[in-house]
Amino acid sequence: MTRKSIVLLSAGAIVLVVAGGLTFNTFGQKHARANLIDSTRATMVFVEGGTFTMGNYRAPLQRQDGTVIDTYVADHSTSETRQVTIDSFYIAPRQVTEAEAALFDRAQGRARDVAAGMENRPAAFSHQEATAYCAWLGDAAGLPMRLPTEAEWEYMARSRGQTPFWPTDNGSFEYGRNVFDPSTLPRMSQDRPDVASFPPNPLGIYDLSGGLYDWISDRAATDPEEAIIFKGGSDYSSALYETIPTRGMSDSTGRAYEATLRAMLTGAYESAEMEEMGQLYGLAPTHVGARCVVELDQRPSETGFGILPGPIQLSPPYHATSPQGRDAE
Repeated sequence: MTRKSIVLLSAGAIVLVVAGGLTFNTFGQKHARANLIDSTRATMVFVEGGTFTMGNYRAPLQRQDGTVIDTYVADHSTSETRQVTIDSFYIAPRQVTEAEAALFDRAQGRARDVAAGMENRPAAFSHQEATAYCAWLGDAAGLPMRLPTEAEWEYMARSRGQTPFWPTDNGSFEYGRNVFDPSTLPRMSQDRPDVASFPPNPLGIYDLSGGLYDWISDRAATDPEEAIIFKGGSDYSSALYETIPTRGMSDSTGRAYEATLRAMLTGAYESAEMEEMGQLYGLAPTHVGARCVVELDQRPSETGFGILPGPIQLSPPYHATSPQGRDAE
């Protein structure tokens, strides 16, 4: 007898896990799509626009011995900054899940292999797929949706331009409490948490320092022409060092590497060097996910959808703990 179990997708859509994998029957697919649309409209977070200084910045950091230093967030030297004005927008509070990606693939006439128990894990996309997903969901929901720009992502991650060290609930990096603790898994394990397993940042956005990286829709003028940018921290990398201004770069072939804001904005890496770095420090695009924005500047009271965040509370000085609760150096 075939084993079946019920899985929740978004706000309660029912799909079936049959013989250990995810599948949709016609009834389930129609209702899953409807519930995805309803959930998207209900949970999109309104980010009120404003002007901020994008790039590296200083913030108070508490060391293991209790002393507090004022230091650059991305590295220990100055880097290029620029003042940016952001229009208000909406952003998804979490990354696209495997179940939602499977629904998208089914709509495109493709099959996506999703193992039982993986339905609510963040889904990896190529940049092209992530762009297409946001356009597809936007068409379905009747909303102008796309990937975020880098400026929008940083402004949101910094809780509307404030200066936290990390994009967590309190601006600090605390393994096991507000970010994933990799020491709890066997070495090289691929088992990772579901989306929204840890507290969101003050705006209500989850997994900005964990899960998968986020694809970005644009690039800086000093980036190589073929550059594709991703932001955030990942459970598959050294998220402790992936503070808000840091960024990663990929090209269309999937070669990728991480770099600080300073190196990227000053054009330190040319195309040939990008290829060499990609080969040496390759980061597979399977570690990058999708988080869509809605390009509307009206507040939820005007649009009839979305969430208006409450007061923003951050508590400097910030600090970091090592895995299993030890203070980081």
